[in-house]
Amino acid sequence: MLALAIFFVGACEPTCKQVCRRVLSCDLQVSRTELDECEASCVFQERMYDQADDGDRRSRLADHKRCLRRSSCSEIREGECYDEELFVF
Repeated sequence: MLALAIFFVGACEPTCKQVCRRVLSCDLQVSRTELDECEASCVFQERMYDQADDGDRRSRLADHKRCLRRSSCSEIREGECYDEELFVF
């Protein structure tokens, strides 16, 4: 039962705020406006895929967000999580 709980916690999709904080933390010069803009854009993208009932892109966006949360700044800069078909927030 504990293993199942750990699996679900690890598989949870991070929030847009969590992902934006992670990505923007890789750059030392981050303003509150940049964080707010990143989060708003990410939420817009989530809603756009949800409203279009585009499960494939919504799933890929969730995977993209998970990748950004677990990757190092250098991995992100090198394109570790890059997906050219997603609308990048």
